[in-house]
Amino acid sequence: MVEERYIMKVRVRLFGHLKNYRPEESRETEIDLPAGSQLGDLVDELEIPREELQFSLLLVNGNQADLDKTLQKEDLVSFATVAEGG
Repeated sequence: MVEERYIMKVRVRLFGHLKNYRPEESRETEIDLPAGSQLGDLVDELEIPREELQFSLLLVNGNQADLDKTLQKEDLVSFATVAEGG
């Protein structure tokens, strides 16, 4: 059993076509991750293929972030699809 101190919760919001990867129907969900996890680890946990992120904006607490961003307890992570014009 993993000790509680090694687990952190992050809040996740998925928009556009990425909302298909939500583990539940609510707009925002909480995900448990090991302490020290990076944004890329969260992507893997959600089973989002990396190519799906090609035209997406990744935000942690409202700031643009890369997959190597280390997450903190209670971070709000948003995945938004960038709209295409035409």
